[in-house]
Amino acid sequence: MSTLPPEQTLFPFKPIMDSLVGVARLIGQERLIVYRWRPLQIQVENGKGSLYHQLGESPHTPYDVYHEADDLIINARLAIKHTEVDDEMALLEVLASEYISRIDPALKRIRPMGAIQVKKAWRVTMRMVPEDFNGVEVLALEFPLVFTIHRQVVPNQ
Repeated sequence: MSTLPPEQTLFPFKPIMDSLVGVARLIGQERLIVYRWRPLQIQVENGKGSLYHQLGESPHTPYDVYHEADDLIINARLAIKHTEVDDEMALLEVLASEYISRIDPALKRIRPMGAIQVKKAWRVTMRMVPEDFNGVEVLALEFPLVFTIHRQVVPNQ
């Protein structure tokens, strides 16, 4: 039985996702639909966008018997309906500016996302990705977010 506090041994996946969704809900007001993860069907209509997350390949490093580190990579995607109309496409720029203005400060904290196990977090880049949701073409900006997590692990006795 472990005598370590749970916050030092628990992988903080849910608290990180709760925080990411919370930040996303602060932007766009009624112009943005926020999904926790990539939905099967996405709501994209003129004048509105959607934000969803996907898990990226996340390396794991065991340091010794008791300590491990993960670089949890979560790809946040802002999506709009792909169109030829510049005014409609400009919504992606507006939402991206608002998102970056909210997510960057949330990542630059002593305890990013409020989790004691997250030692640092950052936004790696921004890139454009086309995507298809069952025949609905969307254009998305992807923001890969990295969360370096250090945990103590109690081996089986």
